[in-house]
Amino acid sequence: DSYGLIENSEKMGDYLLSWLKCLKERFTFIKDVRGRGLMVAVELGIGGGEVVKECLARGVLINCTCEKVLRFLPPLIVSEKEIDKVLRTVEDVLSESRNGVSS
Repeated sequence: DSYGLIENSEKMGDYLLSWLKCLKERFTFIKDVRGRGLMVAVELGIGGGEVVKECLARGVLINCTCEKVLRFLPPLIVSEKEIDKVLRTVEDVLSESRNGVSS
């Protein structure tokens, strides 16, 4: 493709997965991280609804499926800087969840 969307999708998808796998090492309630390209999911051992609500309140849109699976579907043109912003927010929310701020 002439816009580099496929290459960007592969590169940013790998970047996103590596970040999330690092978070899995920090948070025992993250049960699985999986994905292909920019379609990425994080399976939690806790409910994900409150995580999604708190992320939205902080300007980050993710969603939750099956009550415990956070789904990330960024656009094909996403940048590292944008992924960093999203994942810093998710990391903060998960830290608060672990500490009992969110359920």
